Amino acid sequence: MSWSTTIGLVALALLGCNTERNNPLDPALPLPAMYRLGSVDVTLSSGRSIEFAWIDSGTFTMGATPDLEALLRDSGLWLDHLHEDTKPSHEVHISEGFYLGRFEVTQAQWIEIMGEMPSGGTQQATADSSHPVVNVMWSDAVSLAETLSNMDGGAQYRLPTEAEWEYACRAGSQSIWFFGNDMSSLGNYAIYFANHFQYGGRYGAVGQKAPNAYGLYDMHGNVAEWVSDYYGPYAGASQTDPQGPTSGEMRVSRGGGWNNDPNLVFSAKRSSDPPDVMSTNKTVRLVRVE
Repeated sequence: MSWSTTIGLVALALLGCNTERNNPLDPALPLPAMYRLGSVDVTLSSGRSIEFAWIDSGTFTMGATPDLEALLRDSGLWLDHLHEDTKPSHEVHISEGFYLGRFEVTQAQWIEIMGEMPSGGTQQATADSSHPVVNVMWSDAVSLAETLSNMDGGAQYRLPTEAEWEYACRAGSQSIWFFGNDMSSLGNYAIYFANHFQYGGRYGAVGQKAPNAYGLYDMHGNVAEWVSDYYGPYAGASQTDPQGPTSGEMRVSRGGGWNNDPNLVFSAKRSSDPPDVMSTNKTVRLVRVE
C-alpha cells in the first residue's frame, strides 16, 4: 500500500511494507524484514525527494566489545589513541523507532531547502548536485533540520543521536563493519582512502556503494556525518536513549569519510571536532520524527 499527501512546500509519500522489492544487498533475495518495515519519501517542490528508512526500536551493544577489539588488533587496525574512546561497550535501548535518511543530504537538496550552500560552500571540492553537501558546520546541520521542519509544518527533523546512528549503522550486526569482518569487502560498501581516487580523489555521489540491511547508504565512508551529541567518554552502564554529555567543546561525527583508512570507518568508530569546523569530510543525515 502507498499513499501521499501534500504538506506546505513538501509532499509526503509513505511507502508501506513491500515484499516484492529487491534486497539492496543481493537483488536475488527478498528484502530483509527490517527494511520491509517501511519508508517515507519527502518530496520537495522541485520534485527532488529525501528518502527515509524506518528504524525500529530495539536494544544493541554500543561501542567496541572485547571481542571486537581483539578482531581489530588481530587485523592490525586497532590504535589505542584512536579507539580507546569506543570503550567500554555498553547496552543501549532505543525505546522508539524513527525514520533516518537513506542517503547523506545532497548539495541539490541543501540548496533547495536553505537557498544557498553552507558557509564554506563556495569551496565545495566537488560541485555536483548528487554529491553530499560538505563544509557543513554542526550549527549548519541543525539549521537545515529546523528549516525543513518549518517547511513541513507537521513532522520534525533533527540530527540523530550518536546511539541512534550506531544502532542504525549496525542494523543488527556486531561485526567490525555492518557487512562483517572481511576488510577486503570494504570497497563494496564504502568510499574510503583506498578507492577514493576512483571518484576524483574526493567523495563520490551518494548511494554508489551497497547499503546495509536497513537500506542505508554510505554509513561507512564517503563523508563523515554530524550527530547531535557533545563528545565525551562512555559511562559504561546500560542506558535508554542516551543523549550524550550535557555540555562540551567538541561535537561527534560518525561513519568516517573518503580520506580515512579502514580503521576510521568502522561501525563503533567515533570522531570529534569543534562544531565550527568546515571540512570536505563533514556532512549531515537527518532523522524524521512524526
